[in-house]
Amino acid sequence: MYLQRIVWTIFNISGDGYIIVNIKDLSVPEYSLDNSNPFLGVENPIYNGGLGYYYKTDDKIISLMTGREYSIDDFNEVYSMKEIENKEEFLREIQARTKKRLLRNVVRKSLRGSLERWYIDGGNCGSIACAIVMKYYRDYVSEMYVRDDKLNQNSLIRLMQDYVGVGSTNTTHLVSGLNTYLQRMGINNYARYSDTFDFDLIKNKIDSNRPVIVDTDNHPTYEEHWIIAHGYSINTIGNELQFFIIVNNGWGENNIYLEYEANRRYLDDLVYLNK
Repeated sequence: MYLQRIVWTIFNISGDGYIIVNIKDLSVPEYSLDNSNPFLGVENPIYNGGLGYYYKTDDKIISLMTGREYSIDDFNEVYSMKEIENKEEFLREIQARTKKRLLRNVVRKSLRGSLERWYIDGGNCGSIACAIVMKYYRDYVSEMYVRDDKLNQNSLIRLMQDYVGVGSTNTTHLVSGLNTYLQRMGINNYARYSDTFDFDLIKNKIDSNRPVIVDTDNHPTYEEHWIIAHGYSINTIGNELQFFIIVNNGWGENNIYLEYEANRRYLDDLVYLNK
């Protein structure tokens, strides 16, 4: 297997934010203005593309988010961290060529309301995503979407597990489970899906104040992880446009920006409500 090694660095920006930069071409696969550096205090950090946070110990690579162990053979690419000798000079270059433009978006749009930052252990990202989306609809669309006694994190996630399944779930589980739930709640709406990632679809749903659940099925180590798009950003880098989705990462954090081209091999199915 061909293993692509990419050298990257990470900077703190905007107080609590961070930006991950490919040193060779200064591309930016991921950044956040609101969340802290995921590698703070981590020895031997490894980045494997959007939301792929790991560290190396002996002959194992361990996920910072789940604690799961991997071998190097599980990876298609490895972003190896490099310490920059003159960080101030390099940061000035990043600011001039990248960061300055990233913070001056051509277009940026987010949902009218915020998503819950819910998370429970056990690989239940599908039921977590569905619970967060149902809570959003309850808060900003109609109280019909969730009963009063199911409004807290554990109750609503457990309820979604009854419909979409416990543990690993796929697109069929989410669509079928959400449709059964909506039907039993007497709600005139239904779940749909796209079997490919579609930035325009996400853009249109966000413009209508509707979140979209995104599958990272193609990721070499995530397997079937689910995140939620709650915004998008279109930025300029030189004369080029870059397209970012703004996501809840499935582990309790909102406002993570993932660049489409850098992460396109990982982004797959979309699940969303018709209206």
